[in-house]
Amino acid sequence: MTTKEDTIKDPTAKRAALSLLAKGLATQAECAKLAGVSRQLMRHWAQEIPVKDNRDALLAKLWSREISKKR
Repeated sequence: MTTKEDTIKDPTAKRAALSLLAKGLATQAECAKLAGVSRQLMRHWAQEIPVKDNRDALLAKLWSREISKKR
């Protein structure tokens, strides 16, 4: 369901925020701030994205890289 507020916001900012969320590079709160929208709207936009799973996977990957670095 599209809301009035959803149609007013910059579609480029929405795409960028959703891309960061899909890659696990930012939280919903961080993306909302960057896009200049409410956290509630960001949550609405990101309904189809497994945000927590993506973030957890990225952090696990980064953690593994850091652990495996030779000292």
